Amino acid sequence: QSPVVKAEGSLHVLMIDDDESIVQLYIRFLNKTGHKTIGVDNLPDALKELANQPYDVVLVDLNIPGSNGVSIITAIREAGYTMPAIVLSGAVYNVDLPSLESLGVISAVEKSSDMQPLLMELGKLLSKP
Repeated sequence: QSPVVKAEGSLHVLMIDDDESIVQLYIRFLNKTGHKTIGVDNLPDALKELANQPYDVVLVDLNIPGSNGVSIITAIREAGYTMPAIVLSGAVYNVDLPSLESLGVISAVEKSSDMQPLLMELGKLLSKP
């Protein structure tokens, strides 16, 4: 297991995923690295969170039963929120990232226990002016 590296700065992260165990794993890890992370499992709860406080980035699972990540990101945009989005997928090689860029998706990250790719993407956001 790789050591936890604290982020230079921190982001307020909203994670939307229907798998509670995955959400808790990501929240624990991201909070340990200095980010403030909240997890929800559906669009209505995500919109409530977004209305309550500002977020720097949303992490969205592409495969949520009864919905999907693209429709969730679309609804977030239609509600007027413009923060970047990162999609999470168990099959990241199937993600058509160019088609999602118009929705403000900046990256697709493999959903796994290796959080380094996600930390790299969050680090890119922190380094932007």
